[in-house]
Order: sequence, then C-alpha cells, then structure tokens
Amino acid sequence: MGGREPKWDINLKEGAQAELWVSSVREALAGNGTVEVKAPKPFLREQSFYVEYKCQGRDEIWRPSGISTTKASIFVFTFGGLPGGLVVETEWLKRAVKLAFRRPAAKKQCRQGSNPTMGVCVSLTDLWATREHEP
Repeated sequence: MGGREPKWDINLKEGAQAELWVSSVREALAGNGTVEVKAPKPFLREQSFYVEYKCQGRDEIWRPSGISTTKASIFVFTFGGLPGGLVVETEWLKRAVKLAFRRPAAKKQCRQGSNPTMGVCVSLTDLWATREHEP
C-alpha cells in the first residue's frame, strides 16, 4: 500500500516537547521564573525589535546592561496594544543578538530617557537563523 505514511509517533513526541516548553513559559509568567517584558512600538511593521546591551551612566561611562546582564530566562516582546506577543528564551535571543550585531546597520543608539543605550535591532530572520544553534 503506497502513499502517505503516518508518523504519529514522531508528531506525538514533538507535541509533547512543545507542551513542556509552553508549561515552562506558563510557570515563568506565573512568577516561578524571571521574565523580561518589552513593548517595542514598530515591532510588527518593521519585523524587528531593539535589544539593549549597554547603557551610559551619569558618569558617561558605557556599561553592560540589558541582554548582557539580564537574569531573565524568557523575553516577551508584546505587539503594542494588540493582545499578543513573541516569547523567546533568553539564550536563543542572545544568539540572535550576536548575529544581528554583525550587521553594522542593525547597531543603534537610543537617547530616550535619562540613560542613553546601545543596542541592536534583531529581526525575525535573525531569530529563525539561530533557533537551534549559533550560525
């Protein structure tokens, strides 16, 4: 008998793994882990978001901050006023930041607020390219 070969055992295993991950996200969001939440305004339109890695103190010295010093296990980038967002494990986000950092155009400096920051615009393509390992 030719045709489609069901791979229900593989699908079942992948589904179980995904459910475990969602369970760990749920636990982190419930306060059993550390979550960093960001609300990048043009995220959906530009399909990228700013990730800080340094900030300048009052003494005008640049110091590691943001993704460089976070203790969060998960980052959530919200879709502005829309009910949704992107959930990314911190280690995965760090790989994507390293990839984005290789593109000079992705490096940005932000001067909003009292402490200027340096960061990089991470695209969804950067996330996809680093989903399992560093490129």
